Amino acid sequence: MTDPQEWMSPAEVSIKYSVPIATLKDWRERGYGPKATRLGRRSLRYKIADWEAFLALRSLQDRVQ
Repeated sequence: MTDPQEWMSPAEVSIKYSVPIATLKDWRERGYGPKATRLGRRSLRYKIADWEAFLALRSLQDRVQ
């Protein structure tokens, strides 16, 4: 079984990282950003570790440019 603390809903991601839910949906459709996973039939979730890695990479890319 997965640890529920490892996952966040799109609403939780939106609040924690200040990314609008519409942007998250657009990113999923374009294959950009951390991968979202369906847990069950209707439950869409993001791994917290994936978000942390994504943000670290973006931060590094911003410093290089």
